[in-house]
Amino acid sequence: MVTPDPQAEPETVILDFPDTEENRLRRALRDLEAAMRDQRDAVTNLRSSLAGLGGSIARLGTSTAELHASLAQATDQPNEGGDAAGPLGPREDAARR
Repeated sequence: MVTPDPQAEPETVILDFPDTEENRLRRALRDLEAAMRDQRDAVTNLRSSLAGLGGSIARLGTSTAELHASLAQATDQPNEGGDAAGPLGPREDAARR
């Protein structure tokens, strides 16, 4: 039995709940179920985040391929003088003249 708080009302008494082995097992099982629910939610969130990351990486790959194609096309286009632009583009060609 717990000693009543001297600041509490005089008729308030807090009793210890008898803790049997069966009650401890039930409490442990409830805690385990709650932990498993939390873990399941965390795994679901992780999978969702990984799917989003995969989509972002795919879009990055597409953007990178488009950039490479644009750069390759830009270096292959003739400049004002009819020559193909150098690796740095028209500025490099102008500097050579």
